[in-house]
Amino acid sequence: MLFGRLGVVRVCLFGAVVISGLLAMHPALAATWNVNGASAVCSDAGPGDATTPFCTIGKGAAVAVAGDTVLVAPATYREQVTAPASGLSGMPITYRASAPGVIVLGTLDVSDPLGWTPTGTNAWSRPYNPPSSPSQVFRDGVRLAPAASATTTTTDSFYFDSVAKVLYVDIGGGNPGVGHAIEAGARQHGFRLDGRSEIVVDGFEIRAPNNVGVRMGTCSAITVRNCKVSYAGTFGMQALSCTTPVLIQGNDVSLSKSEGIRIDTSSGVTAQGNASHDNIEHGIGLRRTTQSQVLGNTLYANKDPNIMRSNGLDVDVTSTDNLVKGNTAYGNDDSGIQVYAGSARNVLVRNVSRDNGDHGFDVNGSTDVKLISNTAYGNASNGFNFENLAINGVLENNIAADNGNLRGLYNLRVGTTASTGLVADRNVYWKSVAGDQVSYNGTAYATLALFQATGNEPNGVEGDPRFRNAGAGDLHLAFGSSALDSADAGVAGFSLDDHDGLLPFDVPTVADTGAGIPPYADRGAYEYQDSPPEAALRLSSHSGRAPLDVTADASASSDDVGIVSYTFDFGDGTQMTQATPKASHTYTTAGRYFVVLTVRDGAGLTASDRKHLNVRSARGATESATRRR
Repeated sequence: MLFGRLGVVRVCLFGAVVISGLLAMHPALAATWNVNGASAVCSDAGPGDATTPFCTIGKGAAVAVAGDTVLVAPATYREQVTAPASGLSGMPITYRASAPGVIVLGTLDVSDPLGWTPTGTNAWSRPYNPPSSPSQVFRDGVRLAPAASATTTTTDSFYFDSVAKVLYVDIGGGNPGVGHAIEAGARQHGFRLDGRSEIVVDGFEIRAPNNVGVRMGTCSAITVRNCKVSYAGTFGMQALSCTTPVLIQGNDVSLSKSEGIRIDTSSGVTAQGNASHDNIEHGIGLRRTTQSQVLGNTLYANKDPNIMRSNGLDVDVTSTDNLVKGNTAYGNDDSGIQVYAGSARNVLVRNVSRDNGDHGFDVNGSTDVKLISNTAYGNASNGFNFENLAINGVLENNIAADNGNLRGLYNLRVGTTASTGLVADRNVYWKSVAGDQVSYNGTAYATLALFQATGNEPNGVEGDPRFRNAGAGDLHLAFGSSALDSADAGVAGFSLDDHDGLLPFDVPTVADTGAGIPPYADRGAYEYQDSPPEAALRLSSHSGRAPLDVTADASASSDDVGIVSYTFDFGDGTQMTQATPKASHTYTTAGRYFVVLTVRDGAGLTASDRKHLNVRSARGATESATRRR
């Protein structure tokens, strides 16, 4: 079957090298295979075009070759998509959702009440022989607890007898299928890309596989982006034994039974711009992974209900030489970001870690770790923690504020086996309540000045960082922050662009006391950005006869840095720019005018306000005109 295109014939006639050459010369040969499981006319025996699409993603995958796109319409697809082929360099095979609502579902519906049989306990049973033994079962969308045997189930639990192929569900005695939606795990993965390269997966919603939502094993040149993965039986996404380049970007991963995103025994992997939250283990976990990047991810509310162990980001088990930049970790039940177990030479820069259940940043048993320009706020234990032979650490340009307050802990703790080789300077320390700032080598220091006597922090600052709204999680700097224009931009690992991708701004009214270029970078994850001024204009008079004397007053205008000029346009051709906020003018001609005020601050930002003014003719001119009439 030709499926209506020359591109399929090429598979029969030519080898892979010739195919590659043909595609490079004739990109129009690349095909789009349409899939629409909700279409009444879909057919896996059809041409896979827009008129008669395939019913399953798997069929599209089976026919797609390098350069092709499998375009999938919104529907629920109860299947595992296993990529049977790789693309070629510059010509990936792309699996793309055409719109939101393309759901790859890892379960089977077992809600039919007639399929269930009562047992000698409160559990009910039914025969069940899916492609993959269920690791999870859901009642009305809620995950049930696994039981140890068919006779030990409790309310809202399940057990699967893998030998007899029988599923037991206990909802407290009633038939599970009566008034409830029961979904049982049936497939290992949503997408399986093992051994593949040059593949793109874009825009799918993957729910409730028994194992990993999107699994990439022994892979390279894979991109998974804009997907939503929930309720995975283990990891939401996993890159295992993969090599550069692998991009995991813009995904939302939640409610995994293990980590949201796991990168294991890999190199050259980039996890960027993902949200990983409400997982039972870490938001993102690295194991035995090197020369990879974790950039701009938001990692929150990861929590194991039984034990404190879930971090926002866990860099662990000899994961070395990675870049961790611009991430936000908050509300995790363990630390925000931790570096553990021989994970040496990692660079953590421009990250925010706040309101976590343990440390903000925890370096344990890992040497030569650099923490540059990060912000730790409101964490239950220490803001920055070095322990267990975490020697040769570098801590520069960071902000540590109000960490450990309720536990009597510290903004910085350096354990007795971790102080060797520590370089700590140009950090900001602040506690809004009484408490020690630092614990160093077993000794607590109530103030930064006392800690400086150890030879650390010659340029450190103890002062209010003045966050915009720390209670609401906004740790951007406000004017007057102790962190302004004082960082060392020359320290190894420094990033000129901040957590939000913004560059340093030189506050005109703050002395540049930093080092390196520029000397006005700020400490912490964020660079202060000037807010535009607010213009406020008042007129001494809004109406009157000519000649009319008017004073324009801009004294109520404001700016966080300071207004440097006031421009008054009186609307009759008179304009004046000055450094003072009041200007006077006399109107000699009748008319309706707008007076426009423009204020400019030290950064060149402007704002305007205007007021209406009515000038009537002079009294003598009016009387003469009346007499002439």
